[in-house]
Formats: sequence, structure tokens, C-alpha cells
Amino acid sequence: MAEENLNRYAASLLISLLIVLASLFVSSPVVGSYLQLEEKLEESEIPSAEFVDQLPEPQTARQYWLLSQVTEELSLALERVEKAVEKAEDDWIAYFDDWLQMNLLGFQGDNEFFVDHLVKLLESEKKPDTAVFLRAGRVAEEQQLYSHARELYEEAYRMSDNYQLKLKLARVLLQLGKLEQADRLLEDYFLSGVEEQRPDYWLIRGEFYELSGADTDAYLAYSHLVDNYPEALLVVEAEKRIERLGDMEGLDRLSDRRVARQKSLLEKPHYRVQVGAFRRRSEAETKKQNLLPGPEEMVLITEAEVNGQLFYRVQVVTGAERSTAQNYLKKLSERGLDGFIVHVD
Repeated sequence: MAEENLNRYAASLLISLLIVLASLFVSSPVVGSYLQLEEKLEESEIPSAEFVDQLPEPQTARQYWLLSQVTEELSLALERVEKAVEKAEDDWIAYFDDWLQMNLLGFQGDNEFFVDHLVKLLESEKKPDTAVFLRAGRVAEEQQLYSHARELYEEAYRMSDNYQLKLKLARVLLQLGKLEQADRLLEDYFLSGVEEQRPDYWLIRGEFYELSGADTDAYLAYSHLVDNYPEALLVVEAEKRIERLGDMEGLDRLSDRRVARQKSLLEKPHYRVQVGAFRRRSEAETKKQNLLPGPEEMVLITEAEVNGQLFYRVQVVTGAERSTAQNYLKKLSERGLDGFIVHVD
């Protein structure tokens, strides 16, 4: 009996300890504060200056990004991360990966710093996982360093043998004017039977045809994407290219459908995904132009005053269902981008 009571007492102590630890974790100022900030942003609530001032120092790229939605006092954020990269020895790649993620979230890093560490990354004997090379490739593409992007994607492909990387390589090769090599990669991907990222294939295939002077084939490729993958993120880009090719019948059809859908959607409660907030409207316009819109084909720039500062928020309208916004957010994440969901009544 004494042993049984002792066991019960020990179990009770263990449960109490777990409850205390759990409460400490939930009330952690770093986790809780940034979770609260995200909740406020999702509900379109303007956080007070006192709330923002009490936020702890950001520790992750995600926290830096959330804070950038309500304050501009982040000009030194990348500089601090760059210094951490320089000071680190064995774990410098982890800090460099943070730098890459911050760039993909909208922070503009130093081009020379990036190139120097790309070389170091490619020559390093201790290789990081494939995701680091993919993020570095994305940043290289955004900075139009296509030769470096090609090296990074080729290294990632050697590590993973992933057929989807053929599409990234083909896209970069088109920018480098290597049409024959891009064509071979696209053909290999198509014949592989891989279904994932098929919309990407048809968009890149259309671009190949345009660069080759085959506008009719380009139109057919873009139309195939629009007709067969209506919910794909790339649909609106394909439609823009169809318009650019000048098919008036197709233009009228796309325009009528788009206007009717947008008008109907904005008149009802719906969800949006906010992908950035900027002090300058020109920066918001640039973000809007470079963004792949959601299924509802609508990117809005809205104004909001936060603690006396005017911000231009870039928001993608995704539809009446929260699940659609969540799916779009997931696809953004797969492309190395970030955002949060906003509900509009």
C-alpha cells in the first residue's frame, strides 16, 4: 500500500510539473507576443504603439516579417544577420539561410554580400540540405543573377534528382538564352509523367515558344493552362500573356469572366492573404507586379495608418472560404514567400 501511494504521489508531481512547463511555454513572451501580433493583423486590428514597443527582439525571419507590417524600424535587421554570418564559423550556413528567407520575405539584401556567400556555399565541403540551394536560387533569380541561379539549381538537382527542378532550370536557361537546353529539360519533364507543377510546365513551355517566335504555339500552351488548371496560381499570368499575344476573342472572354467574378466576390464577406506592407506606394506596386495572384485573380493595394504612419498593404483576394486562403498561403510558402490571412466582412 505504501509503495502504491508513493507511485501515485510521484505521478501527481510529474503531472503538476508538466502543467507548469506547458504554462511557461504558452506564456513565453517571444512566442505569445508574435502570435498575438499575427492574430491582430488577421482581424485587421491596428496594434497600438505600446504593444509594438513591448514586442521582444525578433528571432526568426517570420517574426522580422510580421514586425515589418507595422513598423519601418527594421533597416538594420539584415545588417545584423549579415554580421552573424561573418562571425559564425561552422554554423554560418544556418545564418545565411535566415538571410535568404528574409530576402524572400521582402527585405532587400546587399548584392555583393549575396554573391560572395553564394560562391562560398557552392564550394563548401559541408553541404546544406536541398532547401537552402532552392532558396538561394530563388533569390538569385529575383536579383537576375541567372548564371548563379543555374549553378544553385543544378547542385540541388544533383542532391535530390527531383524532376521538378528541371522546370526551375529550364526557366533560368530561357533567361540565359539557352533555348535548346531548356527545350530538352521541358521535354524530359513532360515525358516523366510527373503531374505536380504541370501548370508551371505549360507557362514555361509557352515562354519557350514565344522566345522561339512561335506565337501560335505559345497561345495554345497558355490556353491549355487556363482551360485545364483553372484554380492554379499561374492562371492569371497565362491570361496576361494571352492578352499580350493579342487574341481579341480570348481577351473578351477572359475580361468578362474576370470582371463578373471580382464584382461578385468583393460584395460579400471574403478572405485575403496579406503579402506585404510598405511605406512607399511604388514598393507596393512592385510587389504587386511580381506577385503570382490567387485563384480569384485579384491583387489589391489598401492603405492603413499604423501609429501615425501610412502603410500600403498588398493583399491577394482568395475567395469566400478560409480553406482557399490557407491553400494559397501554403503555395506561397512553397515558393519561399510569406503572408497571413485577413478576413473582410
